[in-house]
Amino acid sequence: MPLPSQGNEIQMIEPVNGNSKSQRSEKYKEGGKEDKVDTIIRTAESKIVAEGDETQSIDDSVPYSKLYSLATGSDKVLLYVGWVAAVITGLGLPSFVFLFGDVVDSFGPTVTPEEALEEIEVICLIFVIIGVGIQIFGYMFYAFLLIFSERVAKRTRIAYLRAILKQEAAWFDLKNYQELSSRISKEILAIQKALGEKFGTLLFALAMCCSGLFFAAFRGWKFTLVVFCGTLTLGISTSLQVKVVQSGYEAQLKAYGQSAGYAEQALNAIKIVLSFGQQEREVMNYQKHLDGVRKTAMKTHYTNSLAVAFFLSSIFGVYSYSFFFGTVFIYNDVINSFQ
Repeated sequence: MPLPSQGNEIQMIEPVNGNSKSQRSEKYKEGGKEDKVDTIIRTAESKIVAEGDETQSIDDSVPYSKLYSLATGSDKVLLYVGWVAAVITGLGLPSFVFLFGDVVDSFGPTVTPEEALEEIEVICLIFVIIGVGIQIFGYMFYAFLLIFSERVAKRTRIAYLRAILKQEAAWFDLKNYQELSSRISKEILAIQKALGEKFGTLLFALAMCCSGLFFAAFRGWKFTLVVFCGTLTLGISTSLQVKVVQSGYEAQLKAYGQSAGYAEQALNAIKIVLSFGQQEREVMNYQKHLDGVRKTAMKTHYTNSLAVAFFLSSIFGVYSYSFFFGTVFIYNDVINSFQ
């Protein structure tokens, strides 16, 4: 008698276990697809958010001189020659303004045509000499610095990839590794421009500014002092524009990196996406990231436009200020030279 009762108990238990298995399988079939897709999406979004939070909380900036650490001896020769050529090119450009002034001054009621022609011939010869020199040094300035930046950028890409491959597996859990390829190309391009033409252009502008101030002080020191007082607004507008461009570039780089990382993650798991029929959902999620990129880009362009408008208005304001005081000097017969 006890054995049948045990058998009955076993027979009663089996249907229960069978029903539970079938219920679990049905639940798995119903919610398995959505749960798996939700897990993938949550993982991707958590990595993107973690990447954004980490870039905001950790300052990975290095000194500007550190960018030249991968340059060899021959690269440094190209760099120094390019810097010198940029300075010489900047020093020669302001002289054209004063040579044009000498051409205009050579014509006068008391000057004979022969004397004016003789003076203009000398000025034109100086024009040609300065022009040929600026052309040669200008070519050296751009060519040498571009060659230098290309060489250093190649070594930087290799060092960047080598540093990534040396990281431990836990590092990739904290980083959105899908966007590393896009970040490498964009960041190395920014470094290449900073090492090459950007810094050379800065030296060129500083040399041109110093040369212009020297020629202006030599030809009219009083008027130079008056105009120099208006350069404060130019300095403020220039620093503001640099700050806006820098912050906007960083924001756009972060936004484009996040959207590209999400797209690469979806493409790498394209079989799962297609098998579960989640194409529209991935497109909608990617659209959300693109909306963030669009808002960031529009904000950057708006602020940059305001900064450029303020910079140009300050330049024309200094022009009007200079014309006003120049008229005052002429009206009062102010002697405006060392002679």
